[in-house]
Amino acid sequence: MRKLVYLLVITVIFAACTSEEGYVVTGTIEGGAEGDIVYLSFVEKGNFANIDSSVIKNGVFTFKGRQDTAVNRYVRSKEKVGNTNRKLYGDFFLENGEINIVITPTGSTVSGTPNNDAYQAIRNEMYELQKNLANVPKKEQMKEFDKIFTGVMKNAATRYISMPVGIHFLKQAQHFMETAELAALLERIPEDLANDPAIVRMKDLVKRKQATAVGCKFVDFIMTTPEGKTAKLSEYAGNGKVVLIDFWASWCAPCRSAIPRLIKIYEQYKDKGFEIVAVSLDQDAKAWKEAIGKMNMPWPQLSDLKAWKSEGVKSYAVATIPYTILIDSQGKIIARDLHGDELEKAIAESVK
Repeated sequence: MRKLVYLLVITVIFAACTSEEGYVVTGTIEGGAEGDIVYLSFVEKGNFANIDSSVIKNGVFTFKGRQDTAVNRYVRSKEKVGNTNRKLYGDFFLENGEINIVITPTGSTVSGTPNNDAYQAIRNEMYELQKNLANVPKKEQMKEFDKIFTGVMKNAATRYISMPVGIHFLKQAQHFMETAELAALLERIPEDLANDPAIVRMKDLVKRKQATAVGCKFVDFIMTTPEGKTAKLSEYAGNGKVVLIDFWASWCAPCRSAIPRLIKIYEQYKDKGFEIVAVSLDQDAKAWKEAIGKMNMPWPQLSDLKAWKSEGVKSYAVATIPYTILIDSQGKIIARDLHGDELEKAIAESVK
């Protein structure tokens, strides 16, 4: 009996201790005055939404609570701070433990817990690389900037894929990764992080990309012509012609810029077994039809006016436009996402 009572006491003590575990976020905002309000926030549909608030006391703000899963959050000032004449904020990972964050007009630093220590290490790497860009000629800076930061994000996702901070960087890096590379990382994500809606969408995207990869047979879909008639992709593809699917939209400037060259290619090869099928991501039927007429696009046009929820977009896992899929005369996909000279060369080689 004594042993049972002893075990019950130990259980109660352990439960009491674990129930009190949580996070304590302390920090400073440069220029923040005594009594200023600071918010703990998250971003929803491009806007900040507040979770908690704290008053600066003795120069420090404090947030306390419990967070079962580490999530990216923001600390931000309520009013414009000091001589900066603007509101300040810094992001970090809210997780149980002691977290310290320092926010200045030039950025923020965070430390104290595994995800935040990793996050700060990656940001430090980015800051150092950014400094080095000062020695790169201005014409090359943006290209070099993209290359550097894409590499950092991919490396961070790979290194920390078993942690929320790694998932955070994977969401940013996914569009710069090859399908096989992304699929391999998704396989490494622990079960407790795999239910993130963004990860679920990524896995679905990878499956659709794998199903429509180079070497696979084209995937059919049904959409509508500008005249309101139903049409299938299979009416054009897999019937002895080389077919280029061109994903575009009337509101997409790069798409429209590419069309004059496509017209020249079309005129050159249309009598040699070549066809273009345009799939529009428009939602406004009038804008779609006007753009077709204004740009004198002579090839078949399809849309369901569902934008990024279009059947064509979903079938081929399209994430950006303009985007192209090249299908050979037998219905096999032979290229994805080619443009300019590369696209023209591929068409010339595939049309006999």
